[in-house]
Amino acid sequence: MILLLAVAALAQTTLQLNSLFSDSMVLQRGIADPVFGYATPGAYVSIQIAGERVGCTADRNGRWRTLLTPLQAGGPYEMTVSSGTESITVKDILVGEVWLASGQSNMEFLEENADDYGMAMGEATQDIRMFTVKHKASIAPDKDVTGVWTPAGAGTVGRFSAVAYSFARELNHKLGVPVGIINSCWGGTFAESWTSQDMLLKDPATKPIIDQFLADLPTYASRRSAYDDAMEIWMNGKKGGENVGFGNGWPLHEYNDSDWKEVPACSTVESIMGREFEGSFWYRLTLNVPDEWFGKRLKLELGALDDYDITYFNGIRIGRTDQSVAEPATVNRVYTIAPGIVRRGSNTIAVRVFNAEGSGGMDGPLAAMRLSLADGSASIPLSANWKFKVEQEIDQSAPRPKLPSGPGNPYSPSELYNGMIAPLIPYGIKGAIWYQGESNVGNATVYAPLFEDLIRDWRNRWGEGPLPFYFVQLPNFLPQKDVPSDSAWAELREAQAKALSLPHTGMAVTIDVGEADTIHPKNKREVGRRLSLWALSQTYGKPFLYASPAFQSMKIQGSQVTITFTNGSLMTTDNKAPACFAVAGEDKKFYWAETSVYGSTVTLSSPSVPHPVAVRYAWADNPPVNLTNRAGLPACPFRTDDWSAAGATK
Repeated sequence: MILLLAVAALAQTTLQLNSLFSDSMVLQRGIADPVFGYATPGAYVSIQIAGERVGCTADRNGRWRTLLTPLQAGGPYEMTVSSGTESITVKDILVGEVWLASGQSNMEFLEENADDYGMAMGEATQDIRMFTVKHKASIAPDKDVTGVWTPAGAGTVGRFSAVAYSFARELNHKLGVPVGIINSCWGGTFAESWTSQDMLLKDPATKPIIDQFLADLPTYASRRSAYDDAMEIWMNGKKGGENVGFGNGWPLHEYNDSDWKEVPACSTVESIMGREFEGSFWYRLTLNVPDEWFGKRLKLELGALDDYDITYFNGIRIGRTDQSVAEPATVNRVYTIAPGIVRRGSNTIAVRVFNAEGSGGMDGPLAAMRLSLADGSASIPLSANWKFKVEQEIDQSAPRPKLPSGPGNPYSPSELYNGMIAPLIPYGIKGAIWYQGESNVGNATVYAPLFEDLIRDWRNRWGEGPLPFYFVQLPNFLPQKDVPSDSAWAELREAQAKALSLPHTGMAVTIDVGEADTIHPKNKREVGRRLSLWALSQTYGKPFLYASPAFQSMKIQGSQVTITFTNGSLMTTDNKAPACFAVAGEDKKFYWAETSVYGSTVTLSSPSVPHPVAVRYAWADNPPVNLTNRAGLPACPFRTDDWSAAGATK
């Protein structure tokens, strides 16, 4: 037994590389890239790549780290890491530009759900690669992450972050070098989750966040138990009873659905019903498959479904997504169909969807919905009209229980920094792109210092000076309003813009590419392109007009106000007067203004405001903006007052 244990100990691998150092990786060109991992304490580790060899000794904890000789763009290379009798070879390495992409669901939003998916598949090149970090929340900084580098291709690009892929594509086209993206995102999360505990404690504005978290830790077990009980009760109420449709034969191929409502593919229950709806409902689609598919394994792709589903093929359940899945509305359904249930000719897909909240149903996009052979060699689009029937509507009054703050909760402070950012450091990157803020709407006062702390935190941890940090300002969302009013979304956008006071930051304004009825707008190509303009101009020195028009100054003459903007001459997209300007007097009541544009200025006035003192532009959840510069970049929302309303001041 002792001999066997000794042999097993000798056989155990002690040499380890951080998971980022794996096949198809991309290294940052022109810098001494750090390479790091673990080995036997005191062991010497040797790294060889591109004819160069470097080495180092593992410390007392087994951690080792060394720097490569700077490499120029190119590849593919192989890297061999050796220690004693152990050796690891990493293949297909490219050298180019590496960026970290992070944030919540709009950065996580998959390319196969974006409206340019077909175009993206046609343009895919293996010079663009993405490492997608697996979700993990942690109470303490982790040593490593889980993920693999994936070269872009027609069959893989759909699972890439759409914004990050668009950003990478622009850099690849304009710079002519490989681009690697480390994609570390989690939908619905807060900025404080991505910031280290040390940084939160340093700032008096954010210290209460971590103080409350630490104070609550001793009671976490009891609070989690109460949450689990409440969640079980809530889900039982939300299930709408048993699966009635199954009992009535709704998933069967032979079932007669002639009295069901015909609806377009990608139709949500709210669009079908014309109102809010929570409960269970079904979609059915009968289609013919080629004779040569009979007896073969198939793959069904339905795009995103909101929220949960049970999916059947010819009456046999082939997959389900339930409440154990985080952010189910962002998860594309991909289910395998066993050969034995595929018929010759006519076959039926039936999907039972349960909507707990939100729009509910098929979010698509249409390009992501297909039935195909398992190897992907042939496919049938699922673009025909489907049949639809409500199973059971439920009471919408019961609020969803809130997951308590504590270990493993991605919404707790520092948990995602620990699990998904700290293990990436100090991998060589050029900079970071960020798309987050929706979850912090309503708390703009704290978000302003918090966001700046996050940027400083990451820069300090990487230790490479002021790494470029480019971020997306929240887009337009929710119904438009006819009169000027306060807006928590506008205040959060203002809080984001304050981070521009930090050096080497940039903000992509997206106030014109959102959608009123979804927090996940599908035009991600333009978002990524606008981020890339900042990088190409400010990081790589390309001569692009990269920034949106921004407020520079205000001049008041009698009842008339002149606003001067930076970043180029102004124009309107519809050749009409600039919209969305409001003006107020000392009474703080805002009225829509009459406007005119000339050069880089907008002149405005209102007969209701003879003595103006303040101006707001696009200060709304979803303003119908039309003001841009000559590069087509929309003017940045702003206000000249500091009047508190929805919870923040300028």
